[in-house]
Amino acid sequence: MIWEATQAPENDRLRAADFGTQAHDIIEQLIKSDNPELVECPKQYEKIKGGFIKWHKQAVAAKLEILQTEVEVYSAVYGYAGTN
Repeated sequence: MIWEATQAPENDRLRAADFGTQAHDIIEQLIKSDNPELVECPKQYEKIKGGFIKWHKQAVAAKLEILQTEVEVYSAVYGYAGTN
């Protein structure tokens, strides 16, 4: 029981990381789709899909265009590095 308790934070971290990776993959599919509403995803990701579709409708209305995905960015000023 103590061993399980000591592993709980790591298990939570791994589950969250897996969820984030899957969410990221779904969003990438939505971005690449001509009709994001037709992209199927597991039930636990429906809110993420819905949020993307809402944003996408606003982006289309504003005539925004996605030029690139997965671009590495770095800022010494803001102390940030990652992909956007």
